[in-house]
Amino acid sequence: MKHRKHGFQRPFTNDQMLSWVAEPIAAVMFYLVVATFTFGDQRIVYLSVYSVLLAAHLVCWLLCSLLDPSVDEGCFWPCMKEAQKEKRYCAVCHKSVIGLDHHCTWLNTCIGKRQYPWFFSLVAIGFIMFWFETILFILLLTKLFTDEVSAKALDVFNSVTTYKVLVSLCVVFAGGLAIALSVLFVFHLFLQFTGMGTYAWMIDGRNKKVAKKKAQKQNTVQSEANVEQASKTVSNV
Repeated sequence: MKHRKHGFQRPFTNDQMLSWVAEPIAAVMFYLVVATFTFGDQRIVYLSVYSVLLAAHLVCWLLCSLLDPSVDEGCFWPCMKEAQKEKRYCAVCHKSVIGLDHHCTWLNTCIGKRQYPWFFSLVAIGFIMFWFETILFILLLTKLFTDEVSAKALDVFNSVTTYKVLVSLCVVFAGGLAIALSVLFVFHLFLQFTGMGTYAWMIDGRNKKVAKKKAQKQNTVQSEANVEQASKTVSNV
């Protein structure tokens, strides 16, 4: 079977298509709300910071998606040199990948040694970007909710309540993405400290579960043997 070379090859995954919808919605929300309800230098700063983060996020996303991880290029990630030396086979992409970390359903491709720096950057930048977006939306409901913003809300929606409801929905949407990226970011920071990749961490966890079940089974057998021995002793007495 022909192996997959990049993440834009069919079939697309549900997670991948969901990301194609969710992230553009978050970006459109930010630009519409901030461009409309912030003013002067503040607006320029907020839009500039977000645009830089978004551009960097898109570059990392494209590199992660388009680079073929089976090609032996790129540098070892400093904290994961040992984990990235092995070549493993991905049953989804039908190919062997140098330093396979995991198969990402959100990108629809394997993440190996070649893309891991871009993948980690994608997660880190996304973490910063979505929290920046979420916090700014919260500020637009609180500290940045000035008389000027209130007047603009009345002009656009004829209601301050409508403005607050819509921005609150933006907080929930962007906050959900921020929390999801936070979990992923913290997990990969944890992997940096352990020196393990995702695949090795999963195998290690599975081995620990198997060992725990085996120990529990042995303890159960030993307990039953002890009870049986005690019963025999009582009978003999």
